[in-house]
Amino acid sequence: NPRQRGAAFGDILADSLLPFQADSLLGFDARSNGPIYSICPDTLDHLIIVGGDFSSIGGSIDFDYHFNLTELHPSSGDFVGILSVPWTAIPNVNGPIRTICVFGNYVYVGGDFTAFGTLQRKGLARLALSNGNVTSMNAGLDGTVHDMEMIGTRIYFGGNFSIVATRSRHNLACVDTNLNV
Repeated sequence: NPRQRGAAFGDILADSLLPFQADSLLGFDARSNGPIYSICPDTLDHLIIVGGDFSSIGGSIDFDYHFNLTELHPSSGDFVGILSVPWTAIPNVNGPIRTICVFGNYVYVGGDFTAFGTLQRKGLARLALSNGNVTSMNAGLDGTVHDMEMIGTRIYFGGNFSIVATRSRHNLACVDTNLNV
C-alpha cells in the first residue's frame, strides 16, 4: 500500500512496522545531527526509512556518516543501513530529503538534491526497495520537491520547479510510477 497521512499512516506503523509496546519507545534514540523531514515505513523489512538534512544518525552505535537518507531499527533508532544493504553500497545524496513514499517495489524520494553519488537526479529519484539501487528513471526536474503523495498509481508532488520531463509544470505535478508526465 502507498504511504498515507494521519491515522492511516499511524495504522500502517502500528500494524506492520512497530512490533512492540508504546512504552518501549522510550528506548528509541536515533541521535541525528540534523533535522528529519520525512519518515516512512519499509513494511518489507519492518524498518523506518528516514530522510532529512543530516550527516550522521544511528542511535547507540558509533556515529558514521549517513547523508540525508537511511533506515533505522524501529525500537532502538539504531542505524541499519538503507534498504537493508550496507550504507556504503548506496550513493550519498548531496542535499536534503524532504519527502519519502514507498509504492510497490520502489522508494520515491523528493528534496533539494541534484545527485545520488554520480547519478544526476534533481529533486526526485526512485530507488529499488529490494537493494537500494537508484533506478535509471529521471523525472527531468529543474527544481526541488517538498512534498509528495501516492494516489492510486500516480505520484503528486509539489515544490519549486517549472519543468518536469521537458514539459511545463509549475510547482505541482502528477506522474505515473514510471515518472511519465
